Parts: sequence; structure tokens; C-alpha cells
Amino acid sequence: MSLYKRIGVILPSTNTTVESDFFKMSPDGVTVHFHRILRKSGLIGDYEIQEEMNQGIDEAATMLASLHPDVIAYACTGGSVLKGIGYDRDLITRIETASGVPGVTTASAVVEALHSVGARKISIATPYGDDENDRIQRFLSNSGFTVLNIEGDPSTANKEVSETSEESSLSVKNFAKSVCRSEADVLFCACTAWRSLEIVTELEAELAKPVLTANQVTMWSALRTVNMLQSQSGFGTLLTSV
Repeated sequence: MSLYKRIGVILPSTNTTVESDFFKMSPDGVTVHFHRILRKSGLIGDYEIQEEMNQGIDEAATMLASLHPDVIAYACTGGSVLKGIGYDRDLITRIETASGVPGVTTASAVVEALHSVGARKISIATPYGDDENDRIQRFLSNSGFTVLNIEGDPSTANKEVSETSEESSLSVKNFAKSVCRSEADVLFCACTAWRSLEIVTELEAELAKPVLTANQVTMWSALRTVNMLQSQSGFGTLLTSV
């Protein structure tokens, strides 16, 4: 038996933010291991590109299974909400069938996290265009939440997906703050490639409400699955109030 809990992570090949964020949030006793699936070049939020990318999930889960992880997470917001309510559960079933261990996705994780912080009314900031934003809004609305607004950063919405992580964390913070409505219970910053974890503590202080990010909720869900949640500062209310 391993001395550590092992978290396997499947991520898009273009994503350069997930690994550093997950390493930052890894507590003592946890190791994190990654496998990329090919995401072809194209605009962020492209449906067909994401659908083709998701075909690689089964092989990725099989490969990660060889290191005997305790859980496997699919770290991708758009990829896990792609086909609406229930699709995230289908992806989890595929991961679990291929690997023999529990699976989580960013989509399933954000629903769990919203319930955990007691949120009903949500503002959502994203780096996406309208099509991807519509899919996220429908998914969360159909999951029982009131989406007050969802807005995509115009500086990234029409760029290659690989450029998303090049936006500065200060720019992410300023845009996300401008999106959050006063009546929202929580602000959700979508996209695991967006550098929102870096500024989550500042955003919470300035908005006086919980802020959830895609990587934060995915790691939280994975840690929760392997019973390794522990209070950590610097990553928002979700990880300090466990």
C-alpha cells in the first residue's frame, strides 16, 4: 500500500495552468500525476474540437490506472459540460470503467462545491465566447442554480485556447470582479486554463463572498474523494473552511 494518496489528472494538451495549480493545492500525503489528451488548435470553446478531444479520456484513464491512483479527475470545464446535464456523469463512468477507481470532473465538482458553500445565485466569469458560456449556463441552471449572469472576457474569447493562460492574473481579477453582481451568493471563475486561482483570496476579500475557480473545485473534489481534505490558506473559502 502506498504511503501517499495519488490523484491522477486528465487535462487538455494545450493547458499550461492545471499542473502548477494542482501542485500548489497538494497537501502533505498527496501526490498528483498528469496525462494530457490532444486538443487540436482552434478557438477556445469550439464544440467539435472538444468532442474529439474527449475521445481520448478512456485511454488516458487506462494509462493513469497503471500508477494505481486513488482517484482520477478530468480537469476541463468546457469539456465536461459539453453535452449538457448528465454528460459529466457519463464521463465519470468512462473514467471509472477504464481505471477501476473513482472519477471526478470539473463540472461535477463545481456543482458539489456550490452546494458546499450554500450558494443558489451565481455570477460566472469566463474567458469564453457565447457558445461555451451558453453551455455552462444551461448546465448549472439545469443543476438547480440561478445563474444571474455569465460573461466572457472579450480579450480571450476569440483567441486560440492555448493563449488563455497567457492572460495575467491581474487582468483575470479585474474582469472577474467586474462581472460579479452584488446579489450573487458566489462568483465562479470557469476554465482550468485561466489563472484565477492565483487571485482567489484577493477577490474574496474585495467582494466579501466566496469565489470558486475551476481548478480549485476540481482539486477540492478529488481530495474529498480520497478523504484528504484539510484546511489550506491562500486558495479561497472552499479550502479554508473544510
